[in-house]
Amino acid sequence: MRTFACLKAAIVAAVGIVAIGCSQSHSPVTPSALAAPVTGAAAQGVASGSGAFGVGRHLLSPQDKGREDEVEGEGRVSGLTAGTACPTLQFVVESVVVRTTAATTFENGSCGSILPGVKIEAKGTRQLDGSIVASRIEIKDRAEVEVEGEGRVTSLVAGTSCPTLQFIAEGILVRTTGATRFDDGSCSNILPGVKIEAKGTRQLDGSIVASRIEIKDRAGVEVEGEGRVTSLVAGTSCPTLQFIAEGVLVSTTGATRFDDGSCANILPGVKIEAKGTRQADGSIVASRIEIKDRAEAEVEGEGRVTSLVAGTSCPTLQFMVEGVVAGTTAATRFENATCSDIQPGVKVEARAARQPDGSFVASRVKIEEEGIEGEGRVTSLVGGTACPALQFVVEGITVKTSSATIFERGTCAAVLPGTRVRVRGARVTFDTVIASLVRIQD
Repeated sequence: MRTFACLKAAIVAAVGIVAIGCSQSHSPVTPSALAAPVTGAAAQGVASGSGAFGVGRHLLSPQDKGREDEVEGEGRVSGLTAGTACPTLQFVVESVVVRTTAATTFENGSCGSILPGVKIEAKGTRQLDGSIVASRIEIKDRAEVEVEGEGRVTSLVAGTSCPTLQFIAEGILVRTTGATRFDDGSCSNILPGVKIEAKGTRQLDGSIVASRIEIKDRAGVEVEGEGRVTSLVAGTSCPTLQFIAEGVLVSTTGATRFDDGSCANILPGVKIEAKGTRQADGSIVASRIEIKDRAEAEVEGEGRVTSLVAGTSCPTLQFMVEGVVAGTTAATRFENATCSDIQPGVKVEARAARQPDGSFVASRVKIEEEGIEGEGRVTSLVGGTACPALQFVVEGITVKTSSATIFERGTCAAVLPGTRVRVRGARVTFDTVIASLVRIQD
């Protein structure tokens, strides 16, 4: 029998992190992620990040482990939390905070093996704040282990140069030496935006000393891909506009051809597909740009709300969905809920018009329902509510009833603090359920 305490743990685990997979194509505007620039899995063609917290994370069922708040998954350490140390170390894996204790068991290494860039597999208990307290951690690779993978260079480290160049590839520091072998290019071809494949040895600080680097694309090579414009370069304008798309500088010229729009349609948030030539500084000079969506165009999509914009409220609420600002108006139509149900963690489907600044104004917002069922004792009634639109709390989850809610073995008036109930309904927010059925258990 599932209890509401278990259901709440399931909800917390389900909200999690939404990860965006990156294409492996040669794209000037959608660099492939180097979550691990150098992993054995990548060398064998395994998708980078698969099985990671928020991607391959899975909730263990009661039948498997006897507790629904236990989670397990793998990913790479992106950073250590300042001021923490073994045995009570805190670190971040795929945007999830993981905590160790003196009771945490380690396999294939120790707490001291946890460094930025190291891949781990962890099992533990998810807390109410979304963090994980680890009961077991397996070190998948560690310092002095040879690793391999590919990704795009995001920046060069100031003050370093060939042959001892240092650069950042998707957040990981890579170092070259006089012994590093280069295929299909040379050390000088390593520039921001260039895609590389690297093989090397992980160091104690989490960086990689490369023994081999293959240049996957370089200056003078024609590249193609798509992505969203994040910003325009100040002081530039059409026809010689410069803009940033997914971290890569793209330049237009009088000869750039535009499909499904014009140079003026390039604005923050607009999705484009570009074809052009990579320059020596890693930027792209575009020969063709296709506008995939543009300002004032009606678009539709779905995602999870990550945060609300401070200082805004219903009916003119603004919120973030996967990094994009969306706004509502008094004219916005809501399905399955109201404006006030838009909260961090809620999954929404929206139809909206793109604005010149790249934000969206929604004409319709649908709260994506997630079926849920369980039982527990009523701990309190929500003040100011009454039958038939009663709201009550069961194990920390707010349950909302309506005139459409079916009651069995009792009526709405029988729902009182201490009453045990079984509820079937739809989860519409992080901790809110709209009940379709309430059964009085005692």
